[in-house]
Order: sequence, then C-alpha cells, then structure tokens
Amino acid sequence: MWGIRLASLSPCPWAEEINEDQLPEYIKDKFVVIVGDKALAKRLEVAYATYKEVERFLDYLKKELSPVYMPYLQ
Repeated sequence: MWGIRLASLSPCPWAEEINEDQLPEYIKDKFVVIVGDKALAKRLEVAYATYKEVERFLDYLKKELSPVYMPYLQ
C-alpha cells in the first residue's frame, strides 16, 4: 500500500542491497531519507536523519498509530 522499500549499500537483513552507482536511478521520484551518512545525503540532495532520530520517530509511530498499521513497523 505505502510502497515502502528499504535499501542498503552493504548487506543488511530485510533490505535490498544496491550498488552506489545505482543510487541516482533507484531514488528518482521517491521520498528518500538517508540514515547515518550525512555526506551521502548531501551528495544525493535528499533528507538525512541520525539513527537516534529514526528510533524516536519509530517509537512515536508505535504510540500514535492505529493497531491496524502496526505490521508495517515490524
């Protein structure tokens, strides 16, 4: 429904591994947040968040979202 996709430049459980040279085409026309690599976010001209900010955001969602959406946060 949301079309959420997780991608990583290195092996990571539950994320699609992609090469850095694929990034510009991969993120085209998408809402993108780079977590933990500020230089990469700046180079790609996309949003940046720290790991702590993402943890706080996920905690907020767990408290505020209807139980119907909880499977999406697993």
